[in-house]
Amino acid sequence: MKNPIVIPLLLVGLFALASTTSAGEANLTRFGPKTFERERGKPQDYSATFNAIDGPADLVIYDDGIKNARIKINGVDVVRARDFRGNGEFTVPLHLYPENTIEVSVRGKPGGRLAVRVTQFTEAEINVRAKMYFGVNTSD
Repeated sequence: MKNPIVIPLLLVGLFALASTTSAGEANLTRFGPKTFERERGKPQDYSATFNAIDGPADLVIYDDGIKNARIKINGVDVVRARDFRGNGEFTVPLHLYPENTIEVSVRGKPGGRLAVRVTQFTEAEINVRAKMYFGVNTSD
């Protein structure tokens, strides 16, 4: 004869494991995506502020015909004219702070575009109370 207390103990243990807090990974966009175009007239300068977590991040740049631009993060040149090839995507590692500034200066001939995004990988606490599935049979 089986012990009648074993099954309830197993169920309690299963629910205890299902209700634990776990960490989830996230790749967060801290700025953008924002597209900057080189239009006719004087070169344009843009600036913006954004928040982040103190730590490493990536500046993701999609270059569509830009041959001369400059990007500063927190006053530091992170991308210069020599980094642009005219087409393609590239990534620049950087360090972010809780409050950040980005400055984009688009130069060169009119007609090109530049898409900029700042991403940051982090771990986040995910409070999962239970993982349950109730199968309902709707077929007769």
